[in-house]
Amino acid sequence: MTPTKTISKPKAKPKPKKIMLHSRHGFPMTPHRTQTTRLTTLRSKPKIKVKPKRSKPKIKVKPKFPIVHRKKSVKGKDLVSILILNYNTIEVLQPCVRSILKHTVHPYELIVV
Repeated sequence: MTPTKTISKPKAKPKPKKIMLHSRHGFPMTPHRTQTTRLTTLRSKPKIKVKPKRSKPKIKVKPKFPIVHRKKSVKGKDLVSILILNYNTIEVLQPCVRSILKHTVHPYELIVV
């Protein structure tokens, strides 16, 4: 017997996959309107920018403490001394003294140094 040679056909290159694109500009979608996916067509498509998910800070809400309101009249005659250190800044001293006169309810003495 003589050995027989088997001739194999060369393997065919796989064809690029065809995908069907969505209809553009109002044209109806038909099977003949396909486009092969090549590197050039993939590069020509706009890139989608994906924003990274940011972790939100976890906030724990503590229960509110009751607000303590002080009455305008304070009992007792303890004198409160308010010291203001000032050196050649009359434009800062005047609003400071006005605020103390307006908002302080305790009996006080004002000392400007």
